[in-house]
Amino acid sequence: MDFVVSKVAMAICSLLVITVLVGLFTDGAFLGGNSDSGHVLDEFCDLTDRAFLGGSSIVWQTPFLPSGESVTISIHNGIVLVESSEGAAARQPSCGLHLWRSDGRCMNASTVTSMDDRAGSLIFESGQTVEIAARILTYESEPRVFVFVYLVD
Repeated sequence: MDFVVSKVAMAICSLLVITVLVGLFTDGAFLGGNSDSGHVLDEFCDLTDRAFLGGSSIVWQTPFLPSGESVTISIHNGIVLVESSEGAAARQPSCGLHLWRSDGRCMNASTVTSMDDRAGSLIFESGQTVEIAARILTYESEPRVFVFVYLVD
């Protein structure tokens, strides 16, 4: 009987160790992914995914942290960085983000790269509002969804 109890106890301990290790090595764990900044980043990236999948436009007001502190979000080359005094978190949304406005012309890889390079960065803070908009553009003679982020005045 003691043999069975000891094996069950060892199995439970090994499951606990695995759970802790998995938590340490998840995406963003070392970049503040589990912090409040990480939660703001998760919310923003979830909204970009929803806009992409739904082909819609979402207006989002950048939140303050639960402590009342402000966050700064910057987007550059499709990478989103959320910073606060509590830490920072970064991620590149799978749908890709663009900061320029389309004029309706047909696009190709070099045109998109050029437009992205010329658009630079977008930086906004808690309390400011952005629009996350999915638009269908002609890319390489095929319709393709692009996700844009604009600061709302």
